[in-house]
Amino acid sequence: MEWLWIIGGIAIIWFIGWASEKVDENKNLKSKNDSLQEANNQLSSKVSEWENYSADLDKKDEEISRKESLFQQLFKERTKNFPIVGQIWGDLSEIADSERARALQYKSRPALVAAKEVSAIKKEKRELIHEVVFWKYKAQNYEAIYPWLEEELSADIEDEVNSDIYYSVYTEKERIDPVTTLINPDDYRKLSVTQRNQLALDRYWQRGKRTKWMIGKMYERYIGYLYEKDGWDVQYFGIHKRFEDLGRDLIATKSNLVHVVQCKNWASFKTIYENHIFQLFGTTFSMRQSMPNKKVVPVLYTSTSVSKTAAEFARILGIEINENKKFENYPAIKCNISPVSKERIYHLPFDQQYDNVHITARTGESYAATVIDAESQGFRRAFRWHGTK
Repeated sequence: MEWLWIIGGIAIIWFIGWASEKVDENKNLKSKNDSLQEANNQLSSKVSEWENYSADLDKKDEEISRKESLFQQLFKERTKNFPIVGQIWGDLSEIADSERARALQYKSRPALVAAKEVSAIKKEKRELIHEVVFWKYKAQNYEAIYPWLEEELSADIEDEVNSDIYYSVYTEKERIDPVTTLINPDDYRKLSVTQRNQLALDRYWQRGKRTKWMIGKMYERYIGYLYEKDGWDVQYFGIHKRFEDLGRDLIATKSNLVHVVQCKNWASFKTIYENHIFQLFGTTFSMRQSMPNKKVVPVLYTSTSVSKTAAEFARILGIEINENKKFENYPAIKCNISPVSKERIYHLPFDQQYDNVHITARTGESYAATVIDAESQGFRRAFRWHGTK
């Protein structure tokens, strides 16, 4: 029996040691669980931080969009508050640069040096933007006061024939004829005069690349044709004066009535604003003072539309508006009868005296669509003018 007591004592001692070991293991597991819980809390905090950062980025993006929208509105209205616009543009740039710098810092492999470089140039860049925008809007303010500046200063240089090739293939006598700038020497020499004149006219209409000046000139001629067709006498003031036209592209006269016409052949996405209305009214007012016995009416023809504000000003100022009047091909050959010699002469659009010739309501004068039409009515091609006979 004694040995049973010994075995029981040993078992009890073993059990106590085992239980103590299990208690220690349980404590270790609880400690690890607490550590995992803390790590999970830290992770949740980090996730929440990134979610807040993402929300902050969304707010910044909304702020950028709002300021950009405001900037575009100010740009459209051609505000005179240049420093304010410059400040807004600078703020937009600073926000964008700040976000770029933060993105470089917080990406998976932070580019801290690059982030510092981005931040370092923000101030200098912002100052430069302020200055650039100031001068940009100052220039636009000048354009608002003198609308023709934008058109004239942005006009491309007229296409020119390569002088080396041109002078090497045409003789001096041939170069007098402007047809040589539109057709090649072989066609010029093998075709009849009628055929080569018609070919040159076809090339004139087919020419793909046209300068802004040429596009504007063709539109003025087209509107002038519509007036002359209706019996008006037309002066092509804008084509001759260019910088000095003061908004008077055409001056059309019929009896006691004078139309001061401004022509704007613009792309459909562009809009005529009130500055052009004011300029047209100003030049018309000046003409009224010099022509007290005439009824002088300002008229605007444009291939696009006018803004609501411009339309309202036009109504108040008595300006006739013709919107969305697109250019169309028309019979552009001017068939003129000399009032002195009675010679019947036709002028092609590229002839030297074309814009000086007025087609009036006198019997026999007209526009022709083709060279054959003009010649069949007894008209000959105009000679090049040299100043003296």
